[in-house]
Amino acid sequence: MLQFCKLCVECIDYSLVAKRIDECAIAAAEESYSEQKTRDLASEYRFQYPYLLDVFEVFRGRSTYYTKEDLDYLLLSIAVGEIDVEQAAPWVLDLDYLELKQILWKIGFLKVLVPQTSPKSIRHRGAYLGHYELPTVNLENIEKFRVHPACTQFLHLRD
Repeated sequence: MLQFCKLCVECIDYSLVAKRIDECAIAAAEESYSEQKTRDLASEYRFQYPYLLDVFEVFRGRSTYYTKEDLDYLLLSIAVGEIDVEQAAPWVLDLDYLELKQILWKIGFLKVLVPQTSPKSIRHRGAYLGHYELPTVNLENIEKFRVHPACTQFLHLRD
């Protein structure tokens, strides 16, 4: 959060009102923050999953939210090579689409909507949670997914 606030201050030049953090400054900071976070995520896992950013790029301009069927179809298209993941292809094409889903979940790129039958559902009803918040979830029992909010601006995802 502190990083985002510092970016807002740095983006005052984009602001229409001098020396004030307004919507223009916040929008510019949000874009920059999102790019930094998305690139940081890919960089953090660069040894396990080289060129992970190429996989993230598949999501560019697509939806923020996915049903299980839509996400599985997209990931299957990646895993069988119908959608090009450029330099990530050597490791991605060796995966089953469910393995790819598991990777994107575990690294924090994907979040899941908490099922209503979960013991945590009362506390988190309607919330999308990440692996670090709900590590034991079986992804096959999840019906709704979303891309992590920190990545949505950079990838120009739509609701």
